[in-house]
Amino acid sequence: MIGVAQATHKRYEVIMDILSFKSLSKNWDGFGAIPVEVKSATNAIKLMDYIGEEVFCNVTNYYPNPNGTITFEWENDQHEILSVEVGNETFTYFIDMAKTETQFYNNLPLEPTHTQQLSKHIQTI
Repeated sequence: MIGVAQATHKRYEVIMDILSFKSLSKNWDGFGAIPVEVKSATNAIKLMDYIGEEVFCNVTNYYPNPNGTITFEWENDQHEILSVEVGNETFTYFIDMAKTETQFYNNLPLEPTHTQQLSKHIQTI
């Protein structure tokens, strides 16, 4: 599996991994996947800057998607999860908590208003 699962990461390690996803070849998954697109990779790094390194680098797992985007996941010890998919123009995320219904936030522009709210949600996981 391509991706990185770990509890705490250093900023440069996350950036290096994001950039390495760009070097995947076409059809890297054997099912027609495209490599991470430059703009998606840039937006993923920008998201890290907006959220703040301290919050972002507690990411549990991150990996490329077959459509050229990147997913980041934060999970706690109760298996509650927040998952973010970063694309060329927008980002989408969901929060799956034990005591509430799953919340979805779709096609949000990568702007401080939305990323600050995302950061608050991450900190609750």
